Amino acid sequence: MRRAGGALMAIFAAGAFAACDGQEAGIGLREPVRVRGGQFIAGPLPGTEPGATGRGGPAVTSVTSQSRIVLPGQAGKAFDGRVANTATSVAVRFQDLGEGYWVFLLSGPDALFPGELSWHADLDFNAEFADRPGFHPLRFVGIDANGSAGEQVEADICLASTLPDNLHSCDASKAPPDVVVSLEWDADVDLDLRVVTPDGVSVDPKHPATARDDAGAPAASSGQIDRDSNVACASDARRRENLVWQQRPSGVFDVYASLFDSCGKPAVRYVLTVYEAEGVMPDRALVAKRTIKGIATAIEASGGASTGQYLTSYSF
Repeated sequence: MRRAGGALMAIFAAGAFAACDGQEAGIGLREPVRVRGGQFIAGPLPGTEPGATGRGGPAVTSVTSQSRIVLPGQAGKAFDGRVANTATSVAVRFQDLGEGYWVFLLSGPDALFPGELSWHADLDFNAEFADRPGFHPLRFVGIDANGSAGEQVEADICLASTLPDNLHSCDASKAPPDVVVSLEWDADVDLDLRVVTPDGVSVDPKHPATARDDAGAPAASSGQIDRDSNVACASDARRRENLVWQQRPSGVFDVYASLFDSCGKPAVRYVLTVYEAEGVMPDRALVAKRTIKGIATAIEASGGASTGQYLTSYSF
């Protein structure tokens, strides 16, 4: 690995000093993105804007990733690239999100591209920023041993919505589902969304389809629950379950919140939201139609034996 120059080590030292001098050490954890093994620095990304002339620092010559789509809370998304061999590090941040940038070291000379160094970064994305779905420019810049930064290079990254919208927020040609019933909560408990259909079928993460065809597979028109969040008290950082219909159902559906296991927590707050798609493609979007808030206490945990708290009867 190519060693960092004195200027880069000074940057790392300055960040550590700031953490000890009143700046909260974990502030970078609240950023929209975090680089594993990197150093967080508050402030704007150094270097010049993409396309600007007169840059003096090392140029980032390549940025690659398998996909430009980032799922809510996605961890370990790999980015690779190259930078001029005068660089000692690369810095990265969202141009329009967050309060600072991350600096990370380089991998070494690139055998296929003389005069350039390769780099690799594993990025973790903060699920809290999934409420800002759509494309956001992620910028990279090379920094040399004197602290001079080059021209920023931009990669358009799409933050997928926390709602299962068929990636409509990243590709307007993809139609969102017609209906989503979504239950989300604020503590690491095993809370289940439960819905009883007009014909008496009880749907939950253990029985996720509202209807099945003659072969036993979920019917094309059925609604399906997308996950069993925090199953067996194993936190998945989602705390959310969604019942999704690609085609609008009909009838009256009874909705419940069932605390399967409190996982040692005294209580949990939850929010149920019913979304329906409105508008014409490509501007069709999910719109919140009903929202209900509630609290479930540990004493209500039933291991699935109870239907749970009745929340609403919703008519489609």
